[in-house]
Amino acid sequence: MFKAILFDFDGVLAETFPWHIQAWRHVLLHDNLTPDEMTVKLHEGSPAWQIAVALYRHAGVELDAHKAKELAIKKNHVFQKIQQARVYPEIIEILDKAHSVNMSAGIVTGTTLANITTVLPLGLPEKFAIIIKDGDTERGKPFPDPYLAAIEQLRISPAECIVVENAPLGIRAAQAAGAFCVALQTTLNREQLQGADVIYSNHRELAKAFFTLIK
Repeated sequence: MFKAILFDFDGVLAETFPWHIQAWRHVLLHDNLTPDEMTVKLHEGSPAWQIAVALYRHAGVELDAHKAKELAIKKNHVFQKIQQARVYPEIIEILDKAHSVNMSAGIVTGTTLANITTVLPLGLPEKFAIIIKDGDTERGKPFPDPYLAAIEQLRISPAECIVVENAPLGIRAAQAAGAFCVALQTTLNREQLQGADVIYSNHRELAKAFFTLIK
């Protein structure tokens, strides 16, 4: 029996992508660059400074870590000011179903706590037993460290954990941690989510299949 369900944040708990792209456009404009949307989607799960490195590399520019971290701070500040992200409406239903069978819930993400609290409505963060965020582990996704940290804090085994992801780095992290991985096609297609144990088109499919899934 599964004892916990761990959610990635961007693209899993909340539909944030449009505002992340707008924020990247704002900060990259200084260097006359336009963010490549697919690069952002494929690196979702990484801290913002690593996404900055990937975006500049895609444009043929090598970015040092110091400047990347400065850009990440600016980008996150812009995101927090402009975002109008919505939490996917089925999330409450999924959380309620998990809690009804005594499953703990957690967030495991490469984003910052400020981004999370800016987006989540009042009262929703309290539904999660733990939040593992940017900076909480030495290595982020695709390494298993963030999920292993959550699993350790919850005092369960990896086999007792379901992870919900929407991007390759997160799927690889969940696999490496030994958890059961569900992928949602919120930002990428099925072919780009291979490696997950189960792939659903959307949150509605996950909510509908939840009790069958956890048996």
